[in-house]
Amino acid sequence: MITTLNKPSALMHEIQLEKVGGCNLFKFSEPLQLRMESLLERKKRMQ
Repeated sequence: MITTLNKPSALMHEIQLEKVGGCNLFKFSEPLQLRMESLLERKKRMQ
């Protein structure tokens, strides 16, 4: 089963912008971070 996202704007509440030193960093919510890691692992297995 493939899950797709209908509206990327639905993730806006899952991402925060954090200023560290002179840099702006994106900080993902825990569920979004886990999803990203899961997708990266799947990509690695497919290569």
